[in-house]
Amino acid sequence: IEGTAANKALEFYNNSGTTIDLAGYTLERYDNRAGTASETVDLATASGAPTLAAGETVVLYRSGSDASLVAAAGNAAVSAAHSIINHTGNDAYALKRNGAIIDLFGAIGENPGAAWTGSTNTTVDVTLQRAAAATQIKGNPDGFTTANIPALDNEWTAFAVDFTDGLGAEGVYVDTTNPQVAALGLT
Repeated sequence: IEGTAANKALEFYNNSGTTIDLAGYTLERYDNRAGTASETVDLATASGAPTLAAGETVVLYRSGSDASLVAAAGNAAVSAAHSIINHTGNDAYALKRNGAIIDLFGAIGENPGAAWTGSTNTTVDVTLQRAAAATQIKGNPDGFTTANIPALDNEWTAFAVDFTDGLGAEGVYVDTTNPQVAALGLT
């Protein structure tokens, strides 16, 4: 969620079919066009959970998010406020396992201006959820760049700013045309 004011959140979904040990998973935020991480956190430490069961989610949100976002995040198996969740439309996130990128949102080292913008989606003032057509994505280590913007349009479905339906409750919110599938996928 890249919402108004402090309303920011990321959801991580365990789509592996088995419980995952979160040790070794890190989340890195790359501000603007940074080529090096602006902040890095261990996912187990940030979430306060050593493991995540199959089909469960972790939601990290920005401190100061409004009550409706925090309440929606509470639907997750684990939710927590963390300083790493502090993005605008031109920041990238890398989810790593044992140092290797397994999922990337945006492009490290690329400044798209205010946001990456495709033909149907943008990354500013919007809630993005993995698209129904992307159900088999176990993560996209290539992310999307201005040169590869179809990945933004093909892998993500855009919803209104501050949209929180289904946050943390994987598979609960179902819009018949755009079901929520996953945010950043853990494998």
